[in-house]
Parts: sequence; C-alpha cells; structure tokens
Amino acid sequence: STGLRIARMGKPWQEARQLLEVALRDEIESASGRKKTATVVAGSWLKPSSEADDLVDWAITNAGADIRAWHLGVLMANYAFVADLCAEIGRSLAIAEVVDTTTLRATMKGIWGDRDVVNVATRSTIRTLRSFGVLTGDNGDPESSRGERIAIEPDAAPWVVHALMVARGVQETDYWDAQRATELFMFDMPARY
Repeated sequence: STGLRIARMGKPWQEARQLLEVALRDEIESASGRKKTATVVAGSWLKPSSEADDLVDWAITNAGADIRAWHLGVLMANYAFVADLCAEIGRSLAIAEVVDTTTLRATMKGIWGDRDVVNVATRSTIRTLRSFGVLTGDNGDPESSRGERIAIEPDAAPWVVHALMVARGVQETDYWDAQRATELFMFDMPARY
C-alpha cells in the first residue's frame, strides 16, 4: 500500500501528505478521486486517530506480505463507518450469498443518518473491498458476493483482534468472539494464536 510505504519513510506530516498525493497520481486518474483517497489513506496511515495510533505504529513496523489485511484493519480502526459497514456486510453474507448495495445503503442511513455522504462512503468502501478481492462484483453492479478470505498468520492475529477492539471502542474481547466478528468477514482467522 502506498500509505504504508510513505508512513515507513517517517517524514513530517506535510511532506508525507505531499508524497502521498504525488504517488496517487500514478494510481488514480480523477483529481477528485485522488483527493478523497489521499484524505482517507492519510487519516489511516499518516495521521491516525489517537485510539488507533499504537495499532498503526505497530503495523508500520511489522506489516506482513499481504498488505490487504493490514490496510483493512487500519481502515476499520480509524473509520467507524467502515467498521459498521463491514459488520453489516458480514451479517448479510452470513444469511445470503450476496450483499445488495441498495439494502446496505438504507441500513447505513439508519445508523449514520440520511445524508448523501453515506451513499458516497458506502459506494467507496464497497469499491475498496472489491479491489481487495474480498467482495466480488462488477463496477456499478448492485450486488456483491463473498470473495477471497485473507488468511491471517497466527503472529498477526492479536493485531487483528486489537484492530477490532479499536473499531468497536472496547478495551477487551475474547478470541472466540473475534473469530466470529461480522466486521472481520474477509479474514480467515487461525484457530488459535
């Protein structure tokens, strides 16, 4: 991930943010899309919330090869909306094989309020989950199916549990609960760590 790579450089905030925006020029054509992505990535990796600061610092130093797990954990820990949306997707996939974006958007509006930003954030998060392969579906398709589950190595499992606790705003949870957490629908958690 570009955000992790730039965070590992240890640059001051302004310089890191500029490096991020330059790096995203190669990845995202749209100026508005680039700005939105830069804001989310910077708020995740470069200037995380105080609750997620230790979690992100640990990930910067220790993130493994499959960056998707680390990026998703950091996103959920920094953005409650992403965690709530993942929880709803996990619940939907536990019941059916597909997730309907229209129903999901209505559910999220019930939680976060009937605002246009909820539509945009829902669409953007689903696009991100599809780009990581944990959901499948074509661009513009209102339905998504479960994609690949990302295998979590035993030594990374405590970090994922910590990300879940930060996302939920709790101080503790047991591993059994974390293995079944709907927010973590995209992960294949080890039996024990």
